Amino acid sequence: MPNSGARILIVGAGIIGRALAYYLSKAGAKVVLIDAGGGMSCASRASLGVLTHYSGGFSGYGLFIRDSLAMHESLSCELFEATGMDVGWSRLGGVDLAFDENDEEKINTLYKEGRNYGIALQRLGPEDIINLEACISRDVRGGLYFLDDQRVDPLKLAQALLTAAVDAGTVVHWGESLLEVEYCAFHDISVKTSCARRRSDILILASGAWTRGLAEQLGVRINVRPVGGQYACFSGVSPRVVLRNKGFQLTPDDLGVRVGATTEDVGFFPQSTYRGESNLASFYRRALTSSASDRSIARGVGLRSKPKKGRPMIGPLRDYESVFVATGHYKNGVLMAPLTAKVLTDWILCGDPKRDMGPFFPER
Repeated sequence: MPNSGARILIVGAGIIGRALAYYLSKAGAKVVLIDAGGGMSCASRASLGVLTHYSGGFSGYGLFIRDSLAMHESLSCELFEATGMDVGWSRLGGVDLAFDENDEEKINTLYKEGRNYGIALQRLGPEDIINLEACISRDVRGGLYFLDDQRVDPLKLAQALLTAAVDAGTVVHWGESLLEVEYCAFHDISVKTSCARRRSDILILASGAWTRGLAEQLGVRINVRPVGGQYACFSGVSPRVVLRNKGFQLTPDDLGVRVGATTEDVGFFPQSTYRGESNLASFYRRALTSSASDRSIARGVGLRSKPKKGRPMIGPLRDYESVFVATGHYKNGVLMAPLTAKVLTDWILCGDPKRDMGPFFPER
């Protein structure tokens, strides 16, 4: 089993790859991080940075998410001490809004399940919500308040992780893509990139939806596909908490209000669509009374990796124990980054992930 001085090559410098580089470098590993692009990952550009307790449900997968969420506050402090960079962490809370009977039924179910798992919840009537957020539409019929939901700035978190990783010893190569993988022996991997031939003890594929193509070089099928998502910013009164309904979220933003994100099949070419922008504007108008204009003043688009069976792929490949995969986080990459990185750091350097990772095996 490799020790803390293991040579590790990470392919993909998105939020997951950067978190891995930071945790592994901090633990003493010799990390090289390569990325075909030159900046922030496609997935995190679509993220609003909302960290909620019920993503993935409440049991199983949901437990992994809540354990990762619990790491964000201390991670933000740790990164500030290491880099002086504020990642914008806050515990602002989030409200699921009900505008019809289906919404009310969903909220009733969430309330019962959440209470069983000890989540801090509060049922809200229409007047309660309006007292909490005066800008809420008067069409609201009720809501469910998740008091401990959090938020970070995804781009600031990504930059702080990369800065801290580099300070801890990570070497980063931008504009370098993986072309060929040759599995020579246990803890002896040779890869050919667009710029060099490299050897490592461990290879980690963390390239989002592109991980599928990389794994196919080893004859392994990783069931993820690309799904586009776009957000838009609107001028208007900014809410104090996160507001949610039917898969959309509305958060405070320096420009006013940020709304996102859509779910669209666009292949590997993320792009803004009229339909997506229309859906975002529609939710914005429905949720708030003070919608001064439904014309967006800023927008962005990202590409997320959606797993076929609902959970991300985290762990080693069955026939290639020195090749690890970390992909398929879909809408929860920012949320799951800390625990994903910690689990793989423990697994790679100590031989023990320290929790049951069976449900997340890449080839399940």
